[in-house]
Amino acid sequence: MSPSQFLQLGLELMGYDLARQRRVRSAENLARFRCNYGVGPGAIRATYHQLQETEIAEAKIDKPNSFYFLIAINWLFVYKKEKQMAGIFRTDEDTLQQHIQKYVDAISPLKGDKIKFDVNLNPETFLLSVDGVHFRIHEPRCKPSARWCSFKFKSAGLAHEI
Repeated sequence: MSPSQFLQLGLELMGYDLARQRRVRSAENLARFRCNYGVGPGAIRATYHQLQETEIAEAKIDKPNSFYFLIAINWLFVYKKEKQMAGIFRTDEDTLQQHIQKYVDAISPLKGDKIKFDVNLNPETFLLSVDGVHFRIHEPRCKPSARWCSFKFKSAGLAHEI
């Protein structure tokens, strides 16, 4: 399947019939596709074909079904419950669960081929990540001040670095 075929099928699965797809610009169709699948149809096509051509036994699917493959990608991105998806895709929950599990289990072993870090670090170089967390507090009565204001809560709070 070509990326344009994946685009068309993926949008049809989400309720955008062919007439509706033709009424809007291609950029709008791509935005709708990415909103439901997280990536563009080219990436979907590449992963779909890699499931057929990979040498990794756990990832290989000889004859993948594009319908269930797109459903699995949608589930990975939006993470709806099977009961919600069953109505949208007109399939029972058990069938959805079985096919989603099949494709997720097949995609997972591909991470070694897809995710690569090409970083040449000096052994004396350290990498670290700093994140901040905001906590709500009651503004101290003895020292009222605007410095206690958390922009996240728009009220009194503290920011901690982790």
